[in-house]
Amino acid sequence: MRVEVGCLLPTRRLARWLLLAFGMTQRNSSRPRFQFMAALATAGLAVLVVPGCATPGTRPDDMSADEHRAAAAHEEGESEHHADQYDPDAEVGQAIRAGEYEFAETYYNPTENHQRSAERHKTHAAEHLAAAKALEGFEQAECASFPPKTRAVCPILGNVVASQPTPSGATLTLAKDVNVAAAAAHVRCHLAYARTKGHKGMPGCPLYLKGVQSKTNGNTIDLTISDAEQVKELQRRAAEHVGSE
Repeated sequence: MRVEVGCLLPTRRLARWLLLAFGMTQRNSSRPRFQFMAALATAGLAVLVVPGCATPGTRPDDMSADEHRAAAAHEEGESEHHADQYDPDAEVGQAIRAGEYEFAETYYNPTENHQRSAERHKTHAAEHLAAAKALEGFEQAECASFPPKTRAVCPILGNVVASQPTPSGATLTLAKDVNVAAAAAHVRCHLAYARTKGHKGMPGCPLYLKGVQSKTNGNTIDLTISDAEQVKELQRRAAEHVGSE
């Protein structure tokens, strides 16, 4: 469900090797030279963060709200699993040899990777939970006037008498007896509802295509989509709803 991407270059292990290369260990960490190089190595890590790194799959529209919550629960479980394997008191001595040279021995915690993994999974869980709340909050804002059962009903069924293709979608003409303001509000609500559901469950509804936007003009509603490959599909679905109930 998620591809994990390491965004720090170099890794902490390489930073530790840089300290070893200068003959510095935790045992002489009080020396000014160690403190200076430690700060330099840490700064190097900060500078070499790959720009634009983001956790794939955690944006609101990457999945439904329910799927985000399920992913958050999974990530929390992974975080707890790694946290249980972290021992803050674990310590292993290690010396680095390069040919005839031997650098000073250093001590490190071999379970630190579990601590980092626990933190990473916990962050991903928070991102998924935030995405779910964002979808649900947007739906609630757009559908404040509509009860849950009404939100699931396609608002253009039985209300459209014509569909005219446009370069980026279709223009729907509403029947004369339709309350345009109410229908437009229901369309916005249904679009938000579709996002919360991950655009799944209504394969024939034009409002369930990802990225569809609506705009009211008199007794017509313009449906547009930025994905050029989906324009004809939007037009097809819109045409199929003309006069349908």
